[in-house]
Amino acid sequence: IRPALDALDLSQHLRAAVHLSGPTLGWAAQHDPAALQVLSALCEQQRVEMLVSGAEGPLLATLPERDAVAQVRRHLRQLHQHLGVKATTCWLAAEAWDPQLSVILHKAGVLATFVDEGLVALGRDRPDPVDGWYRTHTAGSPLAILPLSRILGAAAPFTAVDRVLAHLEREASAARTLLSFALPFSRLGDDPAHDFTAWWPALADALKTSRVRTILPGRALRDLSPKGSAWPPAGTPPVLRAALFAPWADAPPAWSTLADASAPAGPSIDALLAAEPVSARLVARTRRVSDQLVMARRDARKVRRDVAAVDAATAALQRAQSGACLHAVADMGGNLLDPAVRHAAWSAVDSALNAIPLTVPLAHEVLDLDGDGHDELEVRTRHLLAVVAPSR
Repeated sequence: IRPALDALDLSQHLRAAVHLSGPTLGWAAQHDPAALQVLSALCEQQRVEMLVSGAEGPLLATLPERDAVAQVRRHLRQLHQHLGVKATTCWLAAEAWDPQLSVILHKAGVLATFVDEGLVALGRDRPDPVDGWYRTHTAGSPLAILPLSRILGAAAPFTAVDRVLAHLEREASAARTLLSFALPFSRLGDDPAHDFTAWWPALADALKTSRVRTILPGRALRDLSPKGSAWPPAGTPPVLRAALFAPWADAPPAWSTLADASAPAGPSIDALLAAEPVSARLVARTRRVSDQLVMARRDARKVRRDVAAVDAATAALQRAQSGACLHAVADMGGNLLDPAVRHAAWSAVDSALNAIPLTVPLAHEVLDLDGDGHDELEVRTRHLLAVVAPSR
């Protein structure tokens, strides 16, 4: 994070939207408060705009609506607490879009989000290139969508800055008014073979003399008129392998083959879950615990006790939902096979279940937890959660 923050701080001409998850904000508040002070000052000077998401970085489309709204609202509170800002534009984990997110984000008070440009193109009935921003809505819930460039999202920071700038200049010459792309901070960290920490400052320097200007999302929505309406279908961006853009490769990157915004989109979240039984079981498990939490919270309010236990269960469930995100996007990181990630996700969801106050001395449920075709028996008391596998 530091290289990008330092470049932003030193570059008066540069504007950028920044996303930090809830856990990252919490870590920075404890271990690097100076970074948050720099970021807060940049926001106050209207040189940076903070982006909201789910607090624990979940795939919002996998969550029940009530949980997704709660995650976004919690992250909004965290941004206000640590940086004193009110975010109105959302960053979607894994760029995973679903039309139902219009309802979720509208209920949470969010005005706009970024969506893969290929999905935006599929959601329009006009043949002209994607440009600017668009309006969409679901069930009467309006939302502004800002198309995300596929090619630049995959290129940065693996392609030399002059090539990226040349691409931006070509887009400007073609009368494109607005282009957005994402640069994960994690790509700027120390790499055993290649150090990319200088890439972002180099881009900032190059933009000083370029005809290309940077603008904050909120300002773009105020200053630029929408290009019309679009109804992007549910989906994720197709995976573009970063190796194609490696600056050390002998052959130049195949820009032309990757710049087509009308290329087929990646699978929807539902399709990803259908192809990954472990992911689907974890998501289904979190949804069942969420349903139980709704009843537990209602009962706690009636009797005016156990509220703290329900709050603890809610926090644990949100951590588990973050684990569900890591599982569901196995193709985008391989986390599905990571035993530590899998253990953390299941431990969090079991912690959530165990924290829910029981209204009966003993409860049980029969379900196939590990997907081996044999049912397990989950037994719960007020002091113990146990799983019994009779087939073993």
